[in-house]
Formats: sequence, structure tokens, C-alpha cells
Amino acid sequence: STTVSAEVDAEGAVTLPAKKLSDIVRELPSAPIRCTGAGEQRVGIECGRSRFKLLGIPRDEFPSFPPVRFENPWTILSAELQKLIGHVAFAASTEESRPILNGVLWELRKEQMRMVATNGHRLARMEIAPAGGRAAADFIVPPKALEQIRRLFGAADEIEIAKSENHLGFRRGQTLVYTRLIAGPYPNYEQVIPRDNDRVAVVDQGALRFTPRRLRVVA
Repeated sequence: STTVSAEVDAEGAVTLPAKKLSDIVRELPSAPIRCTGAGEQRVGIECGRSRFKLLGIPRDEFPSFPPVRFENPWTILSAELQKLIGHVAFAASTEESRPILNGVLWELRKEQMRMVATNGHRLARMEIAPAGGRAAADFIVPPKALEQIRRLFGAADEIEIAKSENHLGFRRGQTLVYTRLIAGPYPNYEQVIPRDNDRVAVVDQGALRFTPRRLRVVA
């Protein structure tokens, strides 16, 4: 959900096909856009010499937003959240046999904030400084929702995060994003991380990145 300023002659609401609306607006020139008939099912979109008519459905048929209240939210800099998502979300499972592994475990603690993802064969874990706000909590969040958060908010944005019973909400200014949480206990990932590993190698990042790509050609 997002809100922008506009000159409104008559109030109204309608549900429009998102992809079609996005495709139209993307091709319009940088000029004011006029929408007409917002209280009806057929909506007109005008910009310069361009005219479009879109058929929508009544506002009442659009789902209501989940009851997430931002009374005492956690706060985090978007750059920190993007770092966590980018280093962890790729490891989540895409198989439907174990739905809990399709999510990313997000642990909020007073001393640190951590994300963990695994598909049973690989595991990614990263932790950073804690988010400001409420007490400790654990969420299991769908990776697609986290990717949308990473794409929507700029690195310098400060994001507020709040939780209801089944949903997580992200807010920055007039933009809100909600996602349903995955229910259930996450596996004890600490058990599979070696405790007494004394084998450590320090390598050049560039060499480590490009060597597998060269070898993959003949794999």
C-alpha cells in the first residue's frame, strides 16, 4: 500500500489489473496523468494525446489489509536489512515437501539480529547489530517477500517493522508492505554447524569468485 499526493476533483475507488496499469503508465510521457470514473468499473486514463480505458472490479472485492499495528515497532536501516537478505535468502528451499524450509528464519535479539536459511544441503547465516525497538522475536518469512522489501526501499531509508499474529508489516513514510508469516518450528541449525573446526583458508576474493565459473564450462 502506498499513498501519493494528487489533485482530486471527486473521490472514488476501483480495483484495476495491476500489470496492465503498470505497462500503460511505464510507456506514458513525463506529464500529468488524469484518471476518470474511479467510482465505476470502467476507468479512463489520459496523458497528453494518449487515451486508455481499463475495466476493473468493485473496490469491495479487494482483500482487506492485515491488522498490523505499528505502535512500538522495530526500526532498521534499509541498507542493513538488504545486506542480511542478500547474503542469506538464496539458500532457502524451493521444494514443497518441507514448507518450513521455504522460509528465512529472522531472529531479533537485544544483542544481535540474525537471518538463517537452508534447503537441507546448504546453509547460510549472517548476523549484524540489533534493530532498535521491542523485545526479542523470531519470524519465518517467505524469501519472495524479503526480495520485494530489498527492491522497494532505498539503502538510506529507515524501515519500521511490526507484527500481528500471522503477518509482518514493513513501513516507510506512506508505503506499507505486508507478508504472511510461515508457521511452525524452524530446525535447530546450530547442530549442523561444526564447533571445533581448525581448518581455515584465506583466499583472494576475485580468484575464488571466477575460478568456479571457468571450471563450470566443462562440468
